[in-house]
Amino acid sequence: MSTAGDQVAIAPGTLEREWEEGGRRYFHYHTTDPMVNWFAFASARYAVKKVMHDGVAIEVYYHPAHSANVDRMIAATATSLDLFGAGFGPYPLPELRIVEVPSTWQMGAAVAFPGTIFFVEDRGFLTDARDSTRLDIVTRRVAHEVAHEWWGMQLSPAPGPGATMLVESFAKYGEQRVLAATHGEGMVEELMSYDQDRYLSGRTGAEESEVPLTQVADESWLYYGKGGVVMNALRALVGQEALDRSLQRLLQEHGGPDGRATTGDFLAILHDEVPEEYHEQVDEWLGEVVLYDLSVPAATASQLPDGRYEVTVELEASKLRGDSATTLDEAVDVAVYGADSLLALEHPLISAKDTTLSILVSERPIRVTVDPFVRRLDRERSDNERNFISIP
Repeated sequence: MSTAGDQVAIAPGTLEREWEEGGRRYFHYHTTDPMVNWFAFASARYAVKKVMHDGVAIEVYYHPAHSANVDRMIAATATSLDLFGAGFGPYPLPELRIVEVPSTWQMGAAVAFPGTIFFVEDRGFLTDARDSTRLDIVTRRVAHEVAHEWWGMQLSPAPGPGATMLVESFAKYGEQRVLAATHGEGMVEELMSYDQDRYLSGRTGAEESEVPLTQVADESWLYYGKGGVVMNALRALVGQEALDRSLQRLLQEHGGPDGRATTGDFLAILHDEVPEEYHEQVDEWLGEVVLYDLSVPAATASQLPDGRYEVTVELEASKLRGDSATTLDEAVDVAVYGADSLLALEHPLISAKDTTLSILVSERPIRVTVDPFVRRLDRERSDNERNFISIP
């Protein structure tokens, strides 16, 4: 590639050499192995920051005045490489670049190519990420795009229904892993609330009937919103190690530019990796359309003579499978919170529409919540919590 004499040209691949000739700069990029047919070029007067991380050159190319989030991007990239490398398999390239592009870019906030991520200026480089109490959008987006170096670049699904689940929903799982590692599970809960709202909003406005995740096409509210919540729920249900083993096997058995993985391949591997007791739940979440209705219509608390508190919780629980309403037959999280901490977390098996629980805690309770970590796609979350106004 050639460009103006004061610019840097970027493309996927390793930079073999660069030189100047006739007042222009030339860059030769090369890939040693076949890659997916998905690439783009950029050229600008970039500032560059490079860091070596376990043999991978992390490089950020940015407008010289847009440096505020560069270190955050590098840290998020390094964490992503560590987690995804350990969970899914090695990152295959010697470099990973993040390249700033103008806000006029028409392909969303960011797009991953082999070893190169194009990141829009006003959706990452100019984002104000200083408030540590808010969802870290920069880290989330970086993690998502780095995850595509596995899901999309190393795994190329068979075109057709379900392909976007294997790319986008898996990248959403990558976001969760990195946010949990960098900010704790509390920020994952915040992300899940956002993803569930995205799903419910999309579902409300959809013109076509909802399809299961295993058949999703271009419905972003499904492969992003529902996909994110379901992947997080699977992590809690079967365990992170089993889920990661399944994903790694999918790459090993169906990866590469000529691989044509399907959601059926993933389900078969998941069945092989997790105990049979989870199969029905896994198949339901991934292969059916399920919407929950969980609520806490009433809750009371009273102090016992020994100083502890007894919390009595009334739960209502049902779910809609397709067009049929039914009761649950699964464990659901119920949490009791104090002023500054989680006091108790129960996992009762819910098999009736109405259930009453009794929970003992050592400190004064403030509220009780059903499904506090947003692991169920609940049609109305505003009734999932009850506060204790006064305690006798």
